[in-house]
Amino acid sequence: AVIRPPSAFISTKIGNHVAVLTLTRPAAGRFSQSLRAELETVLSEIFTTPDIDAIVITGEGAAFDIDLPLAERQLGQASPSLDVLTTLISNAPMPVVAALRGRIADAGLELALAAQARVIHHASRVCLPSLQLGQLPSAAAIYTLTTTLGPRYSIKLLETLADIPISQPHLAPLFDKVVVQNVVGEAAELARNLYATPKKRTPALADPIRYQAEINAMRQERSNPTVASAQKEAALAALEAIQLLPKSAALRFAGIQNEDLQQTHLSRSKTYRRAAKLAGLRGHPNTPAPASLTLVGTGKQARSITLHAMRAKLPVQIITLA
Repeated sequence: AVIRPPSAFISTKIGNHVAVLTLTRPAAGRFSQSLRAELETVLSEIFTTPDIDAIVITGEGAAFDIDLPLAERQLGQASPSLDVLTTLISNAPMPVVAALRGRIADAGLELALAAQARVIHHASRVCLPSLQLGQLPSAAAIYTLTTTLGPRYSIKLLETLADIPISQPHLAPLFDKVVVQNVVGEAAELARNLYATPKKRTPALADPIRYQAEINAMRQERSNPTVASAQKEAALAALEAIQLLPKSAALRFAGIQNEDLQQTHLSRSKTYRRAAKLAGLRGHPNTPAPASLTLVGTGKQARSITLHAMRAKLPVQIITLA
């Protein structure tokens, strides 16, 4: 059965009391406000549909290799925000299982972490370098990370720009099943089992002394040179709150920490630099070459870009900052 006609982004099918949502990667991987609103609407409809016991969220190709548009990362998110959407998934009245393959990164990984369980193809890789952008992931995502991996490995993931193969042992607790085929089928079976026997998994909170010791040790260690001390302390404060506060209060605290970080000049500049780099790496082969280049500022990086542009005989206009 089909719950609604498929769109360019989401198709939905129902079988054996499980709704399977299949996402299609949007253009340039931009998880825009309209797509978030569509996913929110579909999920809300499924939550109130009779005879549906569980949900599987999966994707075609690189559907989980997505992120917010640059403007929203820098200037704030339109409604519904990624934080609202991941909280909706995290608090779902039925099991939600993510069926994953390929590269799962940025907002795509945050969606997956909000689910109650994850089934993943053995050759997949993940990337969530939020601290490299001067930010935190959405509250529901950081809650899953730290209650599953513990503080140290959560921070390690958030500080790492490179993709991490899911075969790395420290990532194993994040995934309920690692499979070589039939990711969706395995996820649907797990979803039905979770409906029959719900499970609450927060293994890292089982040893509060070790949990706090990891946070204290990281506060004493030298910071990653690419991550500002204020960013790391905000992350550690959020992780500490997850152990000390009820879940709802901890999620609110993590959200406030992230909102404060996003307003900083450092966060906006880092977000812009990474988005520009990814745009270059993911450029469409049919995209025409630029006819000219405009640079703002006269710093070292601007001079280097200007030199490369001149060598390519590309006209350059430089705007100096007062």
